[in-house]
Amino acid sequence: MKKNLSITRLTPQTGGKALVGTSYSNSEITTGFYFRELGVFANDPDLGEILYCYGNAGSAADYIPPGGGADVVESHIVVTVLTGNAANVSAVIDGSLVFVTTQEFEAALGDMASLPTTAKNTAGAISELFTSVSDGKEILAAAITGKGIPTAADDTFEEMANNIGGIVLGSGNAQPADVLSGKTFSNDSGPGKVGTMQNRGAVNILPGTANQTVQQGYHNGAGIVQGDADLISANIKAGVNIFGVVGNPNVVNTAEATAPATAAQIFTGRKAFVNGAAVTGTMVDRTAGGADVAGTAVGSQPGKVFIQAPQGYYNGGNAVQYSDADFIAANIRSGVNVFGMEGTYGGEASINNTYNPASGYVPSVLDLVEFNTDGSAKKTAATYISGLMQSIQTTTTNQDNGDILYMEEDKGVILAALGLNTTTQQIIPFSIIAGTIQLGTPMVLPEPSYYGKLVRLGANLFAVMINVGVNGTNAHQIRFLLYSYVNGTLTYLSTPVLGEMSSATYDIYGSDIVSIAPGRFLCVFVYYLNSVPTYRTGAIAFTLNANNTVTPGPITLHVTSMSAPPQSIDVFALSDGSVISIVKPSSTTDSHHFIKWATNSSNVVTVAGGSSRSLGTSNSNRPAIAHKLSGDRIFYAGPGSTSNYTICDGASFTFSTSAVLDSNPVTTIDIAQLDSNDPDTILVTINHYSTTPTIKGLIVNIPPGATTVTIVSSNSLSIPTPAGAPGTGVANSYALQRMAPGKFMWLHTFGGSGSTTQWATLFKVVNNVFSGGVTDVQDPQGIVTAYSGGVVSVQFNNGIVSSWPTGLSAGTLIYCDEYGYPVSTVKEKPIGIVISSTEVFMFGLNSMNGVSTPTLGQVTRTHAVSGTATVGRVVKLNSNGTISNYDGTGVIYGIYQGSGVVLLSGVSKVHSGLRVSDKYYFDSAGIITNAVMSEKAFIGSPRSNTELLTNGFLLSKNYD
Repeated sequence: MKKNLSITRLTPQTGGKALVGTSYSNSEITTGFYFRELGVFANDPDLGEILYCYGNAGSAADYIPPGGGADVVESHIVVTVLTGNAANVSAVIDGSLVFVTTQEFEAALGDMASLPTTAKNTAGAISELFTSVSDGKEILAAAITGKGIPTAADDTFEEMANNIGGIVLGSGNAQPADVLSGKTFSNDSGPGKVGTMQNRGAVNILPGTANQTVQQGYHNGAGIVQGDADLISANIKAGVNIFGVVGNPNVVNTAEATAPATAAQIFTGRKAFVNGAAVTGTMVDRTAGGADVAGTAVGSQPGKVFIQAPQGYYNGGNAVQYSDADFIAANIRSGVNVFGMEGTYGGEASINNTYNPASGYVPSVLDLVEFNTDGSAKKTAATYISGLMQSIQTTTTNQDNGDILYMEEDKGVILAALGLNTTTQQIIPFSIIAGTIQLGTPMVLPEPSYYGKLVRLGANLFAVMINVGVNGTNAHQIRFLLYSYVNGTLTYLSTPVLGEMSSATYDIYGSDIVSIAPGRFLCVFVYYLNSVPTYRTGAIAFTLNANNTVTPGPITLHVTSMSAPPQSIDVFALSDGSVISIVKPSSTTDSHHFIKWATNSSNVVTVAGGSSRSLGTSNSNRPAIAHKLSGDRIFYAGPGSTSNYTICDGASFTFSTSAVLDSNPVTTIDIAQLDSNDPDTILVTINHYSTTPTIKGLIVNIPPGATTVTIVSSNSLSIPTPAGAPGTGVANSYALQRMAPGKFMWLHTFGGSGSTTQWATLFKVVNNVFSGGVTDVQDPQGIVTAYSGGVVSVQFNNGIVSSWPTGLSAGTLIYCDEYGYPVSTVKEKPIGIVISSTEVFMFGLNSMNGVSTPTLGQVTRTHAVSGTATVGRVVKLNSNGTISNYDGTGVIYGIYQGSGVVLLSGVSKVHSGLRVSDKYYFDSAGIITNAVMSEKAFIGSPRSNTELLTNGFLLSKNYD
């Protein structure tokens, strides 16, 4: 069966292809068939219709049933044919048979989902569109009608457009804020506008100190800005501009609260205005006539004269003068310039005074002499020796105790406490003069006590800590004896009571005091608890008031028990304000008790720690001794079969392992700081009790962080029994006190049962070696330069002595022998140095030590030398007489001034940048510095930033 189908689609494709489509239906088929073959026919212009494309489905052909039955078949067929490179491909298409596919229909219809309507189908969208247009026309018609042109909602759009063109609009650019409130107007946007501008009417403005804002709105022109007729220059202060009016330069503010001028500060007859009032001056004009003005001398200091100028005005053109007939060149030593006047006096090379010789003494030139208390001169004798013993007092009992307190160099107080609870206890002021101990007037203690200790509370105040537990009446009170010390004179002030224990239960047995803050102190005491009975420790802080009364805080007790009373009590303040106390019981079995106390500003004391320490297997029934080192460390040593020590770290309250300080049996032990600037180097004196007693001096160093000591030197000295001393040996020593650089005083006893004498002995440390005993060292106070007419001329300051025998060698040191005569034989301490074959430069000799003599002066001495040195450095004297920079060795000589001149004493003027308030030292390289060093290295203090006033004689620095 064959059926012709018309072409319904022709779509050219790329690549020489085209899509040809047709549609068929079985509605006109009367007989069914298999749709197996398909052919596409084309019309050739020459050949006519030809078969262009052919396809055969074979066995896969579909069966097409006849029409009119139950099966309706409609199908759209598309085949791909090759067209080659034909430029045009065309077909005759029957439009009535065109079949549109779903895809083609949807493509032609567009994306319904993207419609802006709510409905997404064709009918719904059209209905919705119609409704929107209708509603819009109603709104538009109403708006046009509102503009005065009647318009109906069913008018056409063209009619509505014409009506809009007929609307009459307003004109102008006014806005509501530009029109008075309540007034109507129109503008480019239309008529019927209402203004909002506020009507201010007439506004008046009063000027002030700040800008005033003009209020927004309508002003009717009747308002004003007020003026003032006083707004003129004469009424305005100079430098001020008010509304363009500049102030008058003559108008100023005369108020002055901090420094108002007075009449005395204004010229006489002149006026000034101060704080609104006219002040007439009274100041005298001292420039009148240009004459100098006479002043008044009101005082002087070394290097200064204070002249008071008359009150008045000085313009720098005249001077203030003070006349003194003695101020002439002839009265000033040659080479010295005083206030611009060069001296011409060429007399004595040094200070000399005349004295009467002592009875029986016939002076000779070059004798070395000393002075008696009546001012008479006597020859230095061999009895004036270092190590001299001075008897203090004697008692019939061998109970003994004592102490030394340093008050000023070579002066202090001795507590002589021999005997148990006896009236022999006394305090004695003393001075060290010419190598001897001279005692002042003693004062018997008002409260006898076995235990005694001296404590310094201020520059002129000290206390005697007493053991009141042995006298019964006031045994429960914590108190001390308060004294003043002024220029060697003692005055008993009072017995302040710090607190009381229950008299029926407690007795006080010894105490010690330490300063914890300016004016505040802590007292640590030992009390006897009768009910137990044991000895325990307590503390109380107090304030020492300006009237020498005390304000104590509450008592704090510590429960550590001891079976015996205290043999020694020591207290030390730490840098954080806490205090460590150490109590050594008078027992060979009790431990040493360390307690750490804390205080607050209300003088409330608390216990911050406690520890009991043993210093070996056998602790002697004698006092132990302690010393505070740097860094809040405490060195503590005690006597016994050996002398053992420990080092306490105060901050952590920990202890080093106990170690042996001295392996011999030790009876007593004392400590003194070797140098005031070095707390870590100490002199320890150890008493080895025997038939022939000795005292050992240890120089001990404990540097920061060390837990063991370094013995720098050790030297034992025999202590001979002095004439008149009972017994045969040293019973005990009780105090060692540093009195001056290298000089120490030792308090001890001689004797045994039946009689005991208390003694004081001087020792010294030279080049870190402890020495003393009977030696031939002399300390002369002057040298005889002439003897005539029954009077002796004595040179007692540093200077040149020219009357020496010839043949001396420059650089040779001169000493004092045991007969009071200068010799070159080496002794312990030199007194001068040879500077030429006939001249000896004498070091500054003793300053008379309290003897009534004329005021001493200081003479600047220089010496011409050869050698190489640095200006401003300390130099040494070499064996060949030349000089060189000091290097820590050799003989210290002076300060090099340049040009071959060495300053031996006086003012050195070759420096710069000195600080007047500082002290200056020299280091091991001879460099002068304000860094604190040992006392031996102290050189002097500046009197200006370029001038150093030396401390007298550098050569004596070699021999302390």
